[in-house]
Amino acid sequence: MAHDPDWTYTPGSDKPKDRIRFLAGDTNTARKLLLDAEIATALSLGGDNVFRGAAYACDAIAGKFARDSTFTVQGTNAERRDAFDHYKKLAKELRQKAAGVGSLFAVNDPDQKVGFDGDSSLIHPSIRRGMHDFQRGFRNWWRSAF
Repeated sequence: MAHDPDWTYTPGSDKPKDRIRFLAGDTNTARKLLLDAEIATALSLGGDNVFRGAAYACDAIAGKFARDSTFTVQGTNAERRDAFDHYKKLAKELRQKAAGVGSLFAVNDPDQKVGFDGDSSLIHPSIRRGMHDFQRGFRNWWRSAF
């Protein structure tokens, strides 16, 4: 197979282009989805954030699948819509990672939670479990006071 200078990928590389390809799943040399220039555009649109850039790359890939139609191979329908849905869902997940949503609301690892509580550089939520436990008692007091 001839080398394609418009599509390159180096596994384990620290280059943003390679990380975006890895996150978007565009690592198969037999099935190239985006050119290097398209990856560079996605990174630029994402403000040089790799996760946002990967989300834009997934949007572009989904757009390519949206143009294609359903086809039949040996009596089995292959839906391009499935690939479109996959890449749109992946784009949404990558945008959440770029925003840091997953790390604030889905802490299942007790060690990670201890790290979150002990890190003063993070903004901690002002809502705590049980903060409204005495709400009924307050309402009763308020009614009896007036």
